[in-house]
Amino acid sequence: MEISIQSVIQEMLFDNKARGLSKNTIIFREKTRKVFSVFFLYQNDILNISEIKPIHIKQYLVDRLECGYSETSVNAQLGIIRAFVCILCIVFNKEINMIDLANHINS
Repeated sequence: MEISIQSVIQEMLFDNKARGLSKNTIIFREKTRKVFSVFFLYQNDILNISEIKPIHIKQYLVDRLECGYSETSVNAQLGIIRAFVCILCIVFNKEINMIDLANHINS
């Protein structure tokens, strides 16, 4: 079964609200996830989680830096990407190499 990026984003939004995170935190995370999914869809033609490779995440992070985001902001976005991977693994019981993917982002 293919899992779409959008379904994981929806699950993360629900999880953030259920955990009672602040409105500003939820807004920041939602904005980052939208940019993240648009990056994959339009620049890499990726619709499903199984298509994401470590190089795609590195490209996204480089793109954010080239757009003028500070390293602190990009690191915050990286944290959101890691949460994205965790939601995928926990909620969707998906044991693809996403854990390896998260570990390889910084390598």
